[in-house]
Amino acid sequence: MLHGRLHLLACVPACAVLLCACYSSSGGRDAADLADPAADEVPPDDVPDVQPDLDVREDPDEGEPDLPPDIVPPVTAEEYCMALASGVCGFFTRCCTPEEIVDSGASELGCEDPVRSEVFQSCMEDFENPLSEGTITVDREAMAEMREALDEEAAVCPGFGATSLMKNYVFRELTSRVLLGTLEEGQPCEDEQECLEELTCDLYRLVCVDRVREGGVCRDEWECDPGLVCLRGRCNAPADAGEPCAGIQECLVGLWCDRNMCTPLLTEGRTCDPDVMSCEGWCSPDTLSCMDFCDGI
Repeated sequence: MLHGRLHLLACVPACAVLLCACYSSSGGRDAADLADPAADEVPPDDVPDVQPDLDVREDPDEGEPDLPPDIVPPVTAEEYCMALASGVCGFFTRCCTPEEIVDSGASELGCEDPVRSEVFQSCMEDFENPLSEGTITVDREAMAEMREALDEEAAVCPGFGATSLMKNYVFRELTSRVLLGTLEEGQPCEDEQECLEELTCDLYRLVCVDRVREGGVCRDEWECDPGLVCLRGRCNAPADAGEPCAGIQECLVGLWCDRNMCTPLLTEGRTCDPDVMSCEGWCSPDTLSCMDFCDGI
């Protein structure tokens, strides 16, 4: 909101009258006063603050009043998706050799050009409409932190695969702080991220509702409070190693669901199934064994 100029009140006529009244109230001077030169001197403390003939006006050198900084426009879908794609693709291009990209299947992401990558295209499909319609907004500062965090990951090249990176790290840990829903309880929605933080989108009724607290009844993970999973019909913390599970999504990050029990991910050289995400890196379809994923070598 722009601030108006401050205008001074023109009080000169009133001031002049008051000052004249002050001088006349002392009465006429006698001959002794006129003969005494010191009588013409006005003690410093008696000098009026405003002279009667002072023209009170704005200082012409003051310039224009200070205005608030320009309003920062909202982040567009293109800006957000480009930040995400550049960060994710930066990890692959810095940490993976061309052979590793092909062998691990990461070549399907098309990261040679982030704007043409699968990451960017999928992001635009998911968020272009919500962002343009204002049902989701982007925290610009958190987006910068997300990109910085991805750059840090690319600097150390941790040995996790594409699925783990995209699902467990980027979307769960980072985008939850970047994408902010604006819809209130009872408003129609299509995605859980459109609703305010304490709410979720009931994907059966397509309306924003309260999240289910720990121990509450659930049908899917999206119904539960952040950090909880829908485990055997109840919202609970992810299962730890040795605890029962029905799928990898029910286990803590770093575990997989092996014969209905959460188990540490398999290390390099262990036998694996390419259709099951069970390796710390990735499962080679040729050797059926776990391989390190893009270690930067």
